[in-house]
Amino acid sequence: MRIASVEVSEITMTRREAFVSSRARVDERRILLVSIRDTDGYEGWGECSAPEEPRYCEEWTNASWEVMNTILVPSLLRKANLTAKDVREHFDAYRGNKMAKAAIEAACWDIEARRRNMPLWQFLGGTDDPVPCGVALGIMDSVDELIVRIEREIDSGYRRIKLKIKPGWDIRIVEAVRAKFARLDLMLDANGAYGIDDLDTLKALDKFELLMIEQPFAPDDLWAYQEARQQLSTPICLDETVVSVLSAKAALLFRLCEIINVKLGRVGGHAEARDIVKLCLDHGIPCWCGGQHEAGIGRAHSIALATLMRRDIPSELSASARYWTEDIIIPEINVDEQGYLHPPTGPGIGFEVNRRLIDAATKRRLVHR
Repeated sequence: MRIASVEVSEITMTRREAFVSSRARVDERRILLVSIRDTDGYEGWGECSAPEEPRYCEEWTNASWEVMNTILVPSLLRKANLTAKDVREHFDAYRGNKMAKAAIEAACWDIEARRRNMPLWQFLGGTDDPVPCGVALGIMDSVDELIVRIEREIDSGYRRIKLKIKPGWDIRIVEAVRAKFARLDLMLDANGAYGIDDLDTLKALDKFELLMIEQPFAPDDLWAYQEARQQLSTPICLDETVVSVLSAKAALLFRLCEIINVKLGRVGGHAEARDIVKLCLDHGIPCWCGGQHEAGIGRAHSIALATLMRRDIPSELSASARYWTEDIIIPEINVDEQGYLHPPTGPGIGFEVNRRLIDAATKRRLVHR
């Protein structure tokens, strides 16, 4: 593949409803899109999942815009020829900035799949089995509001509910939810809101028969994870801690978790994510595909990633209409009444890009040739 041009755009999209976690409130998303065209006229798309501020991780929108346009894209254009697999190794010269790298690499995978006239999930080595879907619900103003939202998601067919928690919004909340939904597949996500001194609080959650507690401690608080693994009966899932195959290997070696959440942007792209999934499969460690408030292009890439995984843990790939009044892909992503998403059959990411909406939402754009 020879790259002819790379276009980086920033669009703004407003969520249907605000989403609140222990780290941030998300009302409006500033999203970076990457469009790459090769010399044969094929076009591929990627989406950068960096948040607006460096709360989830060290990356944020403006930083990703800067590193893509001043370093990553110019360096890629200097390559005479490359494959999507080459992009990870090429970008290894630059530390960090995994979400920015992932957006560019994803567009390259999309092009290669389109050149072969095959769905991206198939090109990556996935299967077309339906993907079970779950949803994440943020911190709300009241338990009653949360109960109503859970009922709505269950009625829509979703097969697993994840609740965001933080100190003060944890035990009593889960107790109320369990009292109402005794058999619900339920998990919690703390986004690193707890410390080693909070182990008693986390141990008190064991009685609720949860699927898992995701990222209870800070990404680098490895001691806390070892201690919790020994003291909690609820499985621990790592999110922010796992940013590469190497960190995933360390997590398994030092017994920091029982489950790993894989997000395309967090680990730097499809090549790295695929290797993490293989590592988990080889070691019998459950893994599942998470989400980061992506629009349709990013979510389409996540669908392809999810097809590589076992289907025992529902992925966070809910319908476009849960997030946006109108999504940037056609058709929009839908989940069936049983809570399953069916991998697309078209080439590449399998969706048409809604250029009208993208152009209307674009705040800035740079074209590199």
